Amino acid sequence: KYIDEYSVDKTTGLKNKTVTTQTELNLEKISEDEALDGYYLIVTSETQLSLSEVISKYRGLWRIEESFRITKTDLKGRPVFVRTREHIEAHFLTCFISLTMLRMLELRLKHQYSGRKIIDGLNSAMATELSKDIYSLNKRESVVDELDKILGIKFDSRYVRIEDLNRYHSKILKSMYTTP
Repeated sequence: KYIDEYSVDKTTGLKNKTVTTQTELNLEKISEDEALDGYYLIVTSETQLSLSEVISKYRGLWRIEESFRITKTDLKGRPVFVRTREHIEAHFLTCFISLTMLRMLELRLKHQYSGRKIIDGLNSAMATELSKDIYSLNKRESVVDELDKILGIKFDSRYVRIEDLNRYHSKILKSMYTTP
């Protein structure tokens, strides 16, 4: 970007396309860029938007980029080991629904936890079947305790019946579709 290459005739010192190549720094380009050091430049084709609208849209891009990252890594959006179009679409629909639910949980938790921490916390909330109707609840992360408070469930008992787990499940699903 800052280096110009050209050929010079050794006898005349003039630029020539057929002789040895010389390299020199383009100090003018360096100066132009230095004048803008520390500033962000946003180039847009959206001429109808105000400056504040353009900046607002730009600032929102990180959420989109983060969503792609979460979908690819945390929700296992890639690599996809399915072949048919229907299976691929179903896989990505599942990832999209998971991302939507994750974003809803982030909102309910008032962005106190990152998406990764919510996923890790939910993965830590395990129940082990002891008998046909009784489960033992295993250790879990603090994010699950916060979800307990927000969703109004009691998931902090050591043992729980299957009916209670089913009731918690229904309560969680209902609360996901109501405003906090």
